[in-house]
Amino acid sequence: MRRPLQFVQFRLTRWQPTQTVYVAVRQVHGASAAMETVAPLPHVVELMAAKNYDGVVRFYEASFYADRMSLQEFAGGACQARDMAVCLMRTFTALGRMDRVREVFTVGLRDFAGGGDGGGRVVPLLNTSFFNAYLEVLTQRKNFSREEVMFVLREMKAVCVLPDALTYHYLIELHIRMGVDPVGLWYDMRRGSMMQPLPCTVQVLLLHV
Repeated sequence: MRRPLQFVQFRLTRWQPTQTVYVAVRQVHGASAAMETVAPLPHVVELMAAKNYDGVVRFYEASFYADRMSLQEFAGGACQARDMAVCLMRTFTALGRMDRVREVFTVGLRDFAGGGDGGGRVVPLLNTSFFNAYLEVLTQRKNFSREEVMFVLREMKAVCVLPDALTYHYLIELHIRMGVDPVGLWYDMRRGSMMQPLPCTVQVLLLHV
């Protein structure tokens, strides 16, 4: 019998975004370099809105070098870096590149571990949205492993990030796909908490019954 995934209670971290500008250097026609002021995150969001996922990948591969820079440097600041990582994971999911999704997630774990400087204060960069983005990817995959889900949950626990209603929704979906009864997760979400379940979670459970 497959065992259900379990959460351990830990402290919630919160974060408020700000905006900065990034200056990128590009090679023009393979010869001279030109300085161009670019706001990377809005640029990526714009490309994604147009479903130009290949454009996002081209921008990412032309501007980011994992061995020489961090996602904070690429995104133009600590507060943009996490949203950039989420956008990149969703982009590679849309392209069916799970290997690249894992790559971005791993780089995010590396670069966000120590937080970031946001206006003179330390900004916690590993938050619920970052981990939810990876769980969302798993719900869209035909095949996934229990170990991969447990890895995400262990990393959440390690950096004291609490699950939210969307986290539980993804976990309930994954439980059902594994053939594991998700009722325990439902009670865990509702136990001693003001957390309200998402309507889609209620629907999934009703369909499962």
